[in-house]
Amino acid sequence: MASKNSPLRAAASRGPAIKTLTTTRAYTFSNYSKAPAHLRPGEALRSKPFDFHSRSWRIKLYPAGFSPATRDFVAIFVKCRTEPFCFYNTGVTIEILDRRGESAVFDNATAKTRALARSDGEFSRGYVEFARRRELEAASCV
Repeated sequence: MASKNSPLRAAASRGPAIKTLTTTRAYTFSNYSKAPAHLRPGEALRSKPFDFHSRSWRIKLYPAGFSPATRDFVAIFVKCRTEPFCFYNTGVTIEILDRRGESAVFDNATAKTRALARSDGEFSRGYVEFARRRELEAASCV
């Protein structure tokens, strides 16, 4: 209990509280293997929207590349669809699973250098160059 000489401190004076929320989702894009032949760079396969922390989210997968310059890579983003887009401390971990449900390993050192993307005034995080398309197609993931 505080004395008259030492008033109680307001909770706000202690600094911001950081809240950690996590979720894990597994998605299968069943039409992925045919998509590169039918989609151009910049065209995406989209997951069904899902809710997390009172926001609507979606996964966008670019099998033919995010742009013509990155057409040799698969791009993938987790996109917030609900305003306000104020998730500056949001972390996203994306893994490709093999048919057994285990994490498949790819040389994605390039992906790690391009971890943030913002487009169309909307918030998304992901990788422009996540995995080389030919490596993904040769793996047991497709």
